Amino acid sequence: MVQEDDSPESKELPEYELVCHLDNIGESTLPLIHLFGVESFDLTEEQKNAIKQYVHRGGTILVETIGGQGTFSLSIERQVQELLQTPAIPLASTDPIISGRGLKGGYDNRRVRYRRFAVLDMAVRHRPRLAACFVKDRPTVIFSHEDLTLDTMGVPRWGIRGYTQQSATQLLTNLVLSARKQARQIRETDDG
Repeated sequence: MVQEDDSPESKELPEYELVCHLDNIGESTLPLIHLFGVESFDLTEEQKNAIKQYVHRGGTILVETIGGQGTFSLSIERQVQELLQTPAIPLASTDPIISGRGLKGGYDNRRVRYRRFAVLDMAVRHRPRLAACFVKDRPTVIFSHEDLTLDTMGVPRWGIRGYTQQSATQLLTNLVLSARKQARQIRETDDG
């Protein structure tokens, strides 16, 4: 179960726009931006520059292929690896997004459950399959080729390659908590 931390900052959440244009994220103060799609997508130079600026300022990006069907996250992963000059590597079981360590209200996601379709179609078992490009030892762009969004909403549809509702919700919870914590630490470092 997620519990808010006791800091005054946690009591007053800032208002954020729910949708922002990818070209403009470089100056965003959002701790986490979610890019999602199905088909391959070619980033413009403006979008690449904005992504680079955003992650170097402390932001985290989740890139997801909705439904786990398609090549969206694979195409963005290829471009981001080239942009940041770093490979996407699977998140270790010790990473807070997976383990929940150091995240107040976080979950232990070292063992997850997948939808039946994903188990049959992909022969996955119990390990989460998230990868990330790291900048300064921080996972800045996280890739999920399996669905998280529809899973979190509990969409009851055959053919979705992804996690169970509980596992997806817990992974996303840790991702949000981690992004928020890292953004706060970077702001404090910059201000101090």
